[in-house]
Amino acid sequence: MRKQSKQQWDILILGAAAGTAGIFVKDLLELVVLFFIPSFKTCPRLAAGIILDPEIALNSILPVIGLQIDIAVSIIVGITAVTVLTLVSWEHLFLKGLVLGLLAWTIIDITLSKLLSKVSPPTSIEQIEISLVIHFIYGLTVVGAARVLGKKYSDI
Repeated sequence: MRKQSKQQWDILILGAAAGTAGIFVKDLLELVVLFFIPSFKTCPRLAAGIILDPEIALNSILPVIGLQIDIAVSIIVGITAVTVLTLVSWEHLFLKGLVLGLLAWTIIDITLSKLLSKVSPPTSIEQIEISLVIHFIYGLTVVGAARVLGKKYSDI
């Protein structure tokens, strides 16, 4: 069995930590929105709709199964983001964070949830725009956390 180099392990751990930081911030923001808009379709609700009936997924504030799926997906996004940043460059992180948030919103939140979840993505303009802003903040958090943790704990 081939040994993994230190940098390869660093990318996995760093990406997982950055993805976890991003999902923590995103889910907290979605909880704040739920306080004002109880019908807001959070990512854990959409993710729970993959497995649960829509009524159960939508009537839970943070369905546990949806939260677990949300965290797993975010860790994968974090690992992918750190890998791409390592291959391309760690410059212009603000712009790259916005692009990451836009990709996460477009591909995961809208497209995959529409294809896989029994809970349809938001259809009101207000909820769509709130979701987009939250995903921009998510992308910025993932790349920001990766940069801070990368400088502190690895050679990246």
